[in-house]
Amino acid sequence: MMIALSACTTKSSASYTEEEIQEIASSDDYDAMIDAMYACVDECGAVKDEYLDGNMPDKEAKSKIDEITDRYAPVLSSLESADSRGDLNYDQHKALIDITKQAMNHVMDGVNKVMDDIGISGDDIEDAADDQ
Repeated sequence: MMIALSACTTKSSASYTEEEIQEIASSDDYDAMIDAMYACVDECGAVKDEYLDGNMPDKEAKSKIDEITDRYAPVLSSLESADSRGDLNYDQHKALIDITKQAMNHVMDGVNKVMDDIGISGDDIEDAADDQ
C-alpha cells in the first residue's frame, strides 16, 4: 500500500533500473529516494505474495528478494544518511518510518508461513518461553 504525503508524492509501483537507482542515490532528491524505496517494498511484497501463494520455491524467493534489496541498497543508504543528518522534513521522515513498517510486515508474513509450514504456532513459542 503506497501513501501520498503532502510533501512527498509517490511513484506508481514500478521498478527502477540500476541506472535510475544510482542517479537517485547520488542526488539530493529525497522524495525520489522515498518513491524508490516504496517501489522496493512493493517489488519485495510481490515476491512474498508469490511465495506465500505457493507459486515460488524458497530459494527462488530468497534470490529475488536479495536481487531487489541489493539493487535498491544505494538509495536506502543515502536516505538513511540524510535522515541521520536531519536533512529529511517531517513528511519524509514519516514516509521512511512507513516504508520500514511495510518491509517488516512482509518479513513477518514470511516468518509466519515458515512457522506454519513446520507446525509451530505463536502459542507454542509463548508456552516454551514460560517453561524457561
